[in-house]
Order: sequence, then structure tokens, then C-alpha cells
Amino acid sequence: MITKLEVLPENQLKDIMSIWLDTNKKAHSFIANSYWEDNIEFVEKELPKADIYIATDENGKIIGFLGILESYIAGLFVSSDYQRQGIGNKLIKRAKADFEELSLTVYEKNKQAIHFYTKEGFKISETQIDEDTKEIELVMVYKN
Repeated sequence: MITKLEVLPENQLKDIMSIWLDTNKKAHSFIANSYWEDNIEFVEKELPKADIYIATDENGKIIGFLGILESYIAGLFVSSDYQRQGIGNKLIKRAKADFEELSLTVYEKNKQAIHFYTKEGFKISETQIDEDTKEIELVMVYKN
């Protein structure tokens, strides 16, 4: 089930942050784990500013989430146990229903994510360097 949160309760923030950290470490093996660990506090403070959509299983456990700041997808994360089961697709579909245009950045080395977003109708609009990691990022845009 996909739900847009109006308020982000502390217990759900912890669940979301656990998925955020675990998924980033696994998806971005080309970036040191310490980078993600060092950014936990910052992300915890910024997350409540975003529109948060959560995916839950039949027991109400959070298994994925998507955060949007205005029309920018700041992150889409699905727990590793639930990946490749259509959860990310459902989260994106909900965001597309709520926004005419969406944008995001994805690391050039994250081929799986690039394939996913391309399949979802996103197109590469530009390339840039992430100043923190020095990795190449692709800016991808979706228009309804």
C-alpha cells in the first residue's frame, strides 16, 4: 500500500532512515560507507521538509519510501528484501499522479537505477559532478 504521510512520526522516521542507510550502502558500493553514515543526521533533519510517500507490507511495516521536495525526487528507496517486486514502480506511479513534472539525480555508476528510471519515462537532461562525492550524476526529468 502506498500512503502519503501528512506527519512523519519518530518511529517511522527511524524505519525510513534504516532503509535509507542500508539501501544507499548497497546501491552505491563506489562510495565509502562512511559518507552515508556521516550524512544520517542531515537527512533526518531534512526529511520532514519533504513530501513523503511510504510503501507498507500487509502488516503495516514500511518497506520503501519516496521523498519529494517540490517536484524534485530527493530519494526513492526500497528495502533490499522487497526490491524487484514492483514497489518502486508503485511509488513512482503515485508521484506521477501528484506532479506534472519530476526531476532527480542518479549516479552514473548506478546502472540499475538509471535503467529503472528510464523504463519509468525519465530522460537524461544533463550531467553534473556531485561536489561531495566527486562522482558523475545524471539529472533525469519526467513530464506528464
